[in-house]
Amino acid sequence: MLFELMSDYLIRSLNIVSDAIDGKEIEEPEDIDKKIQLLERELSTVDPDSQVKEKYSKAIFIKCQKWISKLILVVIPVVEKFNRFFVDNRHAINLPQAGIYEQFLNRAASAVIGEMQLKIAESQRINNYPQNVVVQAYYDNLIKGGLKNFSCDYSISIKFNDIKYEVFIDDFDEATAEKTVIKKYERLLHQSLTEEELNDSAAMLGNAIFKYIDFHTKKNGLRK
Repeated sequence: MLFELMSDYLIRSLNIVSDAIDGKEIEEPEDIDKKIQLLERELSTVDPDSQVKEKYSKAIFIKCQKWISKLILVVIPVVEKFNRFFVDNRHAINLPQAGIYEQFLNRAASAVIGEMQLKIAESQRINNYPQNVVVQAYYDNLIKGGLKNFSCDYSISIKFNDIKYEVFIDDFDEATAEKTVIKKYERLLHQSLTEEELNDSAAMLGNAIFKYIDFHTKKNGLRK
């Protein structure tokens, strides 16, 4: 029995050597199974939270409104702090693909969020294609600027795709005097932003708006 077993192994080895010399594929069917088993075993150590758990759908997008609404709730008061400096202010929550545009100037944040969520639920244009949500802050004509006035347009954008979302926040680069866009967060669809991250996002937008106003009021000679 042992002799027959050793003979089989020897014959298989000789066949493999012969195939290799002839340039043929030398892997045997069970080899790929062993590789797959090893791959599966090694991947089993990956953190479950970093694995894809959800694929984009309207239901998932509506589920994400829970943390998006919290973001809007903390962003609106920050944006409205600067209203007093401008002649005209036009702020809104914009979902361009869905055709939803909800202004929030001088309105309670809770009312804005409620109206937006209602429009999302009823929209026929929000389907299984990834959406974008943009919180826009637009200020037009600095009151104290006179003929040296200027406008200001900054936003936070949340861009969804099949398995994740990204949060982009406008910033102001004082060295170049240009608006820049920073990708602040990137998360899988099941991962919500934390309270700290939501507050940091609102603060970052507020600081960008302040830096823009600070720079241009000094540049235009309105203050030292």
